[in-house]
Amino acid sequence: MVWPPFVGHDVEKLEKIANQVLGFLRADKQRYTTTMKLVDRTSGLFKPVSPDFTTAVLQLNSRIQVIMSQGLTHMIMLAAERDLIELETEQLVMALKKATDEKVARMQAFLIRRTHEDGGTSTLAGLASVIYDPLDPNFDHYRKRVMRDILKPMASLGLWSYKLPITNGEPHIIGMGLILDVFLQQVFEPLAREVLEMTARSLRA
Repeated sequence: MVWPPFVGHDVEKLEKIANQVLGFLRADKQRYTTTMKLVDRTSGLFKPVSPDFTTAVLQLNSRIQVIMSQGLTHMIMLAAERDLIELETEQLVMALKKATDEKVARMQAFLIRRTHEDGGTSTLAGLASVIYDPLDPNFDHYRKRVMRDILKPMASLGLWSYKLPITNGEPHIIGMGLILDVFLQQVFEPLAREVLEMTARSLRA
């Protein structure tokens, strides 16, 4: 399958979309299903926090995951509506399912940490090693699978970015895409801070 390049490099438009996504999550009246359909159902972001510490921490973890999965899905859907993502409907749904997959989420978290903690990027092998054992004899096959089945669709969504090698021996340079960068700054960080503070206040009470 051919995955087109990401075309939505208009930061101002993406920031406006991010503001809409923030409102969507704060309202918490709708959510996306696993088939990427929008339904009238709460995600439970602002439900009362359990007085039990362990349960409260598990609730917090679940809320953070909701912000990432539901927020990014909504942002991508809006970006596609505004022609900032050039994918056919079938490809868009396929790519979004990959983006919300647990293994892909782990790789994305790795990229985010690399950027925020080290100011760096990753190689294809480094990214593949998040979910595959680099000592496995089949690791080179898995690395190519990550390139074909994960990296390219994630780049088409604007969540990841990569540079092709100049020579065959040069590793791919992989980093966060523009949509992920804007989302983290404008949506994830303020909302995650809100639910974290809400949890802390509840446990102190």
